[in-house]
Amino acid sequence: MNKKGIILLSSILCLASVGAVALTSMSNSELLYADSPKTEAQYTINQWTMVGQSSNYYYDGESHAGFFFTPATGRKDFVVGIIVQTQSQGTPIDEELIFGQNGTEISYRSYREWYEDTEATPRRYVYQWEINHIHAFEVARMTYVIGTYDGENFNLENRPDNFSETSVSVYSAFAYTYMDAPGATGSDFNNYHVFDSYKTRTFTPSNPADSDVNYEHHAAYGNDVCVGFQINYATLSLTYGCSY
Repeated sequence: MNKKGIILLSSILCLASVGAVALTSMSNSELLYADSPKTEAQYTINQWTMVGQSSNYYYDGESHAGFFFTPATGRKDFVVGIIVQTQSQGTPIDEELIFGQNGTEISYRSYREWYEDTEATPRRYVYQWEINHIHAFEVARMTYVIGTYDGENFNLENRPDNFSETSVSVYSAFAYTYMDAPGATGSDFNNYHVFDSYKTRTFTPSNPADSDVNYEHHAAYGNDVCVGFQINYATLSLTYGCSY
């Protein structure tokens, strides 16, 4: 794995059976890749197979976590990733996140929590930013990435041939630690990793990320930290254009 974003998923692929299913009624699917004649076509994909996940990897110089999908039918030469960037600002964040799944709802979240600093005067609560030199995960933004896929590995630096996305959307939420410091009590230590801010997030090439993670959360909860995210890939939708 390198910091330029080339990610080999051979160790984390969850491969599904690959069927040669035509995307359109055209008998020759190779028309989708042709350079001419320049007849524009647009397609929307709503059914996906998850082919990979990673709780910690580098992309575009930052640490990320995310899930990766190929279309359940049609052309399978590309992969779509729904990923979140951490607050690392280039610093490695190597915490192994907790993966959760309930049907098509999948999530990554930190296992960190708030604790009371008994040596502080007055009393204060501290988030577990670092354990044994392992930095904590904290979400800064959600975005998408599109790369090539050969059925075994994918490359986030390459774009698929004859492909121009219009929009990517997915129903998603973020997970927060709920602490209302300094008024919290010991019972609040267990009230964390709660998902909030559910909505359909739509990304476009001109607006590729949702960076208002911390601002969407209700300020009344106090010193919360965004420690994870959840998506429902049954709602994942991609619209793209190509010429044939």
